[in-house]
Amino acid sequence: MKQKKIAMMVAAAMVLSLTGGAKADAAGDTAAREGQITFPLEEKEEINICVQARTLHTTPFDDMPFVKMMEEMTNVHVNWTEYPETSWGEKINLDFASGNLADAYMTCYGMDDSTFMNYAADGSVIAIDEILERQAPHLMAKLDQFPQVRAQATALDGHIYGLPRYENEGNDIPSFMYINKKWLDELNLEIPKTTSELTEVLRAFKEQDPNGNGQADEIPVAGIGDFSKQDYSFFNMFGMFGVATDMNGLIIEDGTVKCAATQEGWKDACKYFAELYQEGLLDNETFTQGETQVTAKGSGEDEKIGLLMGWNATNYVGSTYVSDYVAIPYPSAEGYSAKMYKNNVGLSYNNFWVTSECENPDLVIAWLDFMNSSDVMSVQASYGMIEDGENKYNLHYNEDGALEYWTASPEGMTFGEYRHKYSPATSAYVIHDIADMAQKNIFLGNPNNMAKAAECRTFDDYAIAEYMPVVKFTDDEAETLANIKNSILDQILQMSARWIAGESNIDEDWDSYISSLNGVGLDEYISIYQEAYDRYKEQQ
Repeated sequence: MKQKKIAMMVAAAMVLSLTGGAKADAAGDTAAREGQITFPLEEKEEINICVQARTLHTTPFDDMPFVKMMEEMTNVHVNWTEYPETSWGEKINLDFASGNLADAYMTCYGMDDSTFMNYAADGSVIAIDEILERQAPHLMAKLDQFPQVRAQATALDGHIYGLPRYENEGNDIPSFMYINKKWLDELNLEIPKTTSELTEVLRAFKEQDPNGNGQADEIPVAGIGDFSKQDYSFFNMFGMFGVATDMNGLIIEDGTVKCAATQEGWKDACKYFAELYQEGLLDNETFTQGETQVTAKGSGEDEKIGLLMGWNATNYVGSTYVSDYVAIPYPSAEGYSAKMYKNNVGLSYNNFWVTSECENPDLVIAWLDFMNSSDVMSVQASYGMIEDGENKYNLHYNEDGALEYWTASPEGMTFGEYRHKYSPATSAYVIHDIADMAQKNIFLGNPNNMAKAAECRTFDDYAIAEYMPVVKFTDDEAETLANIKNSILDQILQMSARWIAGESNIDEDWDSYISSLNGVGLDEYISIYQEAYDRYKEQQ
């Protein structure tokens, strides 16, 4: 028990000494500000929080060591209402419909902005920006430190209603080009650096039986040609022609929003892949298959895929073949600089909000600020608990003084369950930069994710500088997008597929294709995103 008390004292000291990105004097200011709540309270108070209980949570929130530590350090008892993630949306909708609301809601997944702002408009969710100013010096400092979080938090009327969760682990390049290095070695080939070299490699994959089964069953390039998911989309490969599109079909250059599919690079990419398709180097099911079909092809009895796109190769080739694949820089097409799509991962939206039923919103926000008052607090909230002498938990300080997990492969449970066992974990509301902490040897992060972050850093020279964040739209803008977006993306997809499959001539079609896109609202589509992007930048 004595050791546990010592651990609590150390944690309390860290709250005062570490600001986790807050201004150096923020902790000192806490006691000086008039009306600001300080912890621990002289008398115990209670607040009611509804939390998203993930399937990875195997411990009730009341029993979590972190929750108990928070109560001891603040003298605030939380009455938790746990809604399973599988029915979260349904249950909170019922809460809002009935008016039977908790003081606050805390969720991993957030809520879409359109629905959320309807609840703000009818008064069910309250503005908290003035409360943050009074009671949350650490959170306010983090909003200053991370302008993208502030921009995401700020509604079109200038107020803050929902707080976005931000946990940057550095995994900001969502799609990699994976090539079968085993086949390259088997055929004495080098990693291709240009699209011409790539074509020669793919021909060798097709013609020289690199899997050695005596059958012409190799698939030089496997792809999923749609706009449904960034990490596996075939259209990421268009980055070889300088067009690193997002799944809205957009790129940003020098602050200007453009349609990716009307650029010359898109046109030349279609021509290039049409040549691959004609030679049988591009899977002829690229525009009709999904993840399940690609995985079946890539993880069968014989190794069949030469090149693919994905967050990792494992998802599509399985553990049997994953070691044969390496991520490579995109080969550059003549006249173009290859670009890889990059985004601001780890930033969600509307993950914590306070309702009109809350009698003491200042206390709720002060409690939330305390959870973010230092690196050691936010890390424990989101990743687990530090050993305290009596309990090993899942985190400890290594010989270099950095916090780290005991293991990346816990016995008898998945790593996700291991992370969620002692604290709210991914359902905790936090703002912190884990990649920066790892670089500074403060916390080494999720070992599984940090390896991917290190891989991302090797491709920084190819990553785009600007990308479309999650932006906010007015009601009129949202209604217009709902009417035109699918038509635009469908037309881009259909025509690109036709050109690549050789069903139509891109040079003959190009002008009418551009006119047709404009006819279904492309100019307005770009204008709406431009205005939303400009507003976002102004909030930073």
